[in-house]
Amino acid sequence: SAAALAAIRSTVGREAERSQLRRAFLRVRNGRSGIVAVTGEAGIGKTSLVDDFMDEIRSAGDRTVVARGRCSESLAGAEAYLPVLETLDSLLHRRAGPSLDSVIKAIAPTWYVQLATHSSDRSGLGEIREAPPAASQERMKRELGALLQEMSRIQPLVWVIEDLHWADVSTVDILNYLADRFDDMRVLIVTTYRPSDMALRRHPFLGVRSTLQMRGLYTEIGLAFLPPADVERYLAQQFPGHAFPPEFAGVVHAKTEGSPLFMADLVRYLRDTGGIVDDNGTWRVTRSVSDAPRDLPESVRGMIARKIEQVDDRDRRLLLAASIQGHEFDSATIAEVAEIDPGDVEDRLEILERVHVFVQRGEEHEFPDRTLTLRYRFVHVLYQNVLHASLQPTRRAQLSRRTAHALVAHHTPDTSLVAGRLAVLFESARDFASAAQYFFVASHRAVALFAFREALSLADRGLDGLRGLPEGPERRQLELGLQMLRGLALRSVKGWAAPELEPTFARARQLCQQLDHPPELFPVLWNLAFFNMIRGDLAAVREQTATLMLQAESADLPAYVMAVHHIAGVTAEFSGDLVESNRLLERARELHQPAEHKTYNAMFGIDPGMVARAMSSRPLWSLGYPDDALERSQETIALGRTQRQPVTLVFALIVSQGIHLYRGEAAEAIASGDEIIGLCREYEFPQEAEWARAFQGSAMAVMGRVHEGAAQLEASLGALKHLRSGLVRTTFLALLADACRRAGRIDDGLEAVDEGFAYAESTTERGFVAELHRTRGELLRLAGRDAEAEAGLRAALDHAKAQHARSFELRAATSLAQLLALSGRTAEARYTLASVYDWFTQGQGTADLVAARLLLSEIK
Repeated sequence: SAAALAAIRSTVGREAERSQLRRAFLRVRNGRSGIVAVTGEAGIGKTSLVDDFMDEIRSAGDRTVVARGRCSESLAGAEAYLPVLETLDSLLHRRAGPSLDSVIKAIAPTWYVQLATHSSDRSGLGEIREAPPAASQERMKRELGALLQEMSRIQPLVWVIEDLHWADVSTVDILNYLADRFDDMRVLIVTTYRPSDMALRRHPFLGVRSTLQMRGLYTEIGLAFLPPADVERYLAQQFPGHAFPPEFAGVVHAKTEGSPLFMADLVRYLRDTGGIVDDNGTWRVTRSVSDAPRDLPESVRGMIARKIEQVDDRDRRLLLAASIQGHEFDSATIAEVAEIDPGDVEDRLEILERVHVFVQRGEEHEFPDRTLTLRYRFVHVLYQNVLHASLQPTRRAQLSRRTAHALVAHHTPDTSLVAGRLAVLFESARDFASAAQYFFVASHRAVALFAFREALSLADRGLDGLRGLPEGPERRQLELGLQMLRGLALRSVKGWAAPELEPTFARARQLCQQLDHPPELFPVLWNLAFFNMIRGDLAAVREQTATLMLQAESADLPAYVMAVHHIAGVTAEFSGDLVESNRLLERARELHQPAEHKTYNAMFGIDPGMVARAMSSRPLWSLGYPDDALERSQETIALGRTQRQPVTLVFALIVSQGIHLYRGEAAEAIASGDEIIGLCREYEFPQEAEWARAFQGSAMAVMGRVHEGAAQLEASLGALKHLRSGLVRTTFLALLADACRRAGRIDDGLEAVDEGFAYAESTTERGFVAELHRTRGELLRLAGRDAEAEAGLRAALDHAKAQHARSFELRAATSLAQLLALSGRTAEARYTLASVYDWFTQGQGTADLVAARLLLSEIK
C-alpha cells in the first residue's frame, strides 16, 4: 500500500561515504579515537547517512554505546553545552539503572547537578554542590573527558552531534579539549554541519578544525548531489517492479539536481497526486514525462510548501504549532497551543509520521509537573523552517506566547533549565518584559556552567529586548539586573580592568539613582571603585571611597562597611600610606564573617572580606612584621581552601607568593606561582596569572635564573598592559629593574626605574617608590656612579622612613651601608644600618635581616 511504502525509509548511494564511517569506527574499536564531520548543504542527506550508520552499529550487536545530541538554530547562543547536556540526559534516561547514574555522579558531579536538578532522585545533590573544589569550565571539561574514558573503557562510544554550525562556543571548546585526550578513550564523534552556515557565521569551530586536521584527528566527509544512477536505484527501491519510462529517472534528476530531500519529496508528491499509481501491482507514470517539469515546484522549499498543502487544516495547525518549538517538539505542548485533545494530537502525529513523513517520533517523556508527552522531531529542519516562515507575524507571536506559557506551566516552579527557550519564545511573542526576565535567568544559568561568553550574549539580548518596554521602575530594575550580570560576565571574559566594564557599571549606577537608590546601588559603586583600583586609577578610587564610606555608615550594614574598608585599605597601601592601610584592612577583617561568603559573593560578585584578609599581609610586611605577614597569609589561604570561591583563593595565594618573595623565600614563591598559574588556567583568570608570573620571574632572578626571570617579568608587564591592569605596576617595574641589575643590564634596569617613577607620578601609586629609589641606587653603584648612587639610596631611606616602612627602610639602609663601608666611612655605615636593624623583633631568618646582620658583622 501507499502508507506502507511511505513508512519505509531507504537510502541509496553514498557507498564510499559509508565505508569512510565504517573505517573510522573500526579505528575507534582499535583504540584510535577521532572526529568525523559529515558536511553538505540542507537536504543533501547528512542525517540520513548518519542514521543508516547508527542503525548499522546497533544491528551489529557488539554493545557499542550510541549517544546523540543536537545543536539548535533557535537556541544558538542561548543555551551553553546544549548538545552535551542533551546527550548525557538521553544516556541517563535510556540506560536507566543505578550503574550509569552512579558513574556520572561519581566521575562527573558538575554535569550530574545540571542533569538531575529536576530528577525525582535528588539524593546526593547537596553534597555534590557543596563539595570542593569549586566547579569551573576546566573542571567540567575534565569531568566529561573522564566520563567518556570510563564509558568507552569496556565498549566503544559513538557520539553524534548534529548541526554543529549552530553550536555554542563552550561546546566547541569541549570538542577541542576531548581531542587532546583521545589517546585515553575509544570515542568516535560524528558531527554534521552546513559549510555555508559555518563560513557565514565565522564559526569558532573552523579554527579548531584546522588544528585537528593537522594532527590527524579529524576527517571530513563532504556529500555531493546524487548522480542519475542513484536516482534510478532509489526509484527501484521505492517502486519495485515499476514500469516507468526509461527517461523518467533522468527527468527527476534534472528537476531535483540530485538533492536527496527534494527527490524523495518530489516522488512522494507525484505518488500522492496521482502522477504515479499502482496499476494492479505495477507502478506506472500517468502523465507524460514532458509535462512533468511544468507541473512541479522549482525548489526544495517549494516542494515542501506543496507538501504542506496536501494535509488538512487540523494537521497544518499542528505542524505550525510544532514549528514554533523548533526542530524538536513535544505532543503535550502543541496540544495546548493548538487547543486539541492530547490523545488526538498523538494520533494525528502518528499519521503525519507514517503517511506524510513530516515528523519522526522520539521517546516518551515526563515533564516536571508529571505530564506525559511524546517527543518528536521534524524529518528535516527545512520542514520546520518553511512552516515557521509561512506564519504571519501576528500569528507567530500568538503561537509563541501560547507555547511559552505552556512550557512555563509544565516546568513551574523551577523554569531555569528552559529559561533560554522561554526567552526566545517570549521575544518572538513580543513580550519583552518576560523575554528580558528569562534572558536574565538564562544568563545566570550560563554563569553557573562557566559559559561566560554565552552569559554575556544572553544578557545583551535581554538588554536589547528592554527597548520594547515603556520607561518605568519595572524596566529600570530589570535593566539593572542585566547590567550587573553583564558586568560579571565581562569581568570573567575580558578581565577586571576591561574598558567595557566602566560604561556597564556607570549605567547601573545611573539606574540606581533613577530607582531612588535601591539596595543594589552600593554594590554597583563598589564595583566601579574596584574596577578603577585594578586599572590603577587611585585618585578616582580615593574620591569614590569617600562617598562609599558615608553611604556604608549611613546604611549601617556591616557588609557594606567591610567592603569599603577593603577598597580604602588597598588604595591606601598602593598610595603609600601603610599605617592607614593596615588600620583599614584590620577593620575589614574584624567585620568579615567567613560563613557569609556566599552572601558577599551574591552581593558584590566576590567576597571583599577574603581579599581584605589576604591584602592585610602586605602592609604588615612593609611595616616591619615579616613573620606576622607570613602567618596572616597562610591563615587566609587555609580559610580560602575551605570555601568554593576560586578567585579569592587565587588572591590569597598571590599575596602569599609576594610575601615569600619579599622574605627571600624564592623557591616557595616559584612553587606557589605554579599552583596559581594552574588555577588561573582552570578558572580563566588572565590578569591574576600574570601577577603570579611576574612574582615568579623575580624569584627566578633571585635564584640565579636571571635572564629567564627578567624575560618573564617583561612578558607579564606587557600582558598586564594589554589587559589594562595598572595596579602593582610600580612594584613589578622595580622587580624588573632588580632582575636587570642581576643580569648586568644596567641601562635596561634604569629604563625600568624611570618608567616606574613616571607611572607612580601619573597614578599616585607611591607604595613602592622607596624600592624604585633603592634599585636605581644599586644600578648606579654597579655602573660606578657612586655619588648618584648614594643620593638615590638616601632618597630611598628617607622615603621609607616617611612611610614608616621598616622593611623598605632596612633594605635601603643595607645598600647604603655597603656603599659607605666601601668608601671608608665605616662608622657612618654601621650607625646607618644598626639603627634600623635593631628595631626588628621578628623575621630574624628572613633574607633581608640575615644580610643586614652579616654586613654589620663585617663592618669594623
